[in-house]
Amino acid sequence: MRGLSGLGQRELGGAVGLQQPHISAIGIRRSRARFDTLLDIVRVLNLDLLVVPREFVPAVQSSSARSRNRRVRRAVTLCRQ
Repeated sequence: MRGLSGLGQRELGGAVGLQQPHISAIGIRRSRARFDTLLDIVRVLNLDLLVVPREFVPAVQSSSARSRNRRVRRAVTLCRQ
């Protein structure tokens, strides 16, 4: 998701108060982020963190995939015009 935002590790780290090596370690799962750090990263990347009951996860994932597929098809259509 960081790549989609256009932020490099150094910029993301600066925005959340961490050094680039720590952001890298979190990204490759060599280090675990504290919950407050995760919330800061989510905020800086302009994302939402959703907490849903486990039985609803498949429905949320399916809805998200359909939405993403519509956006991709729309972008491809625009590129072909």
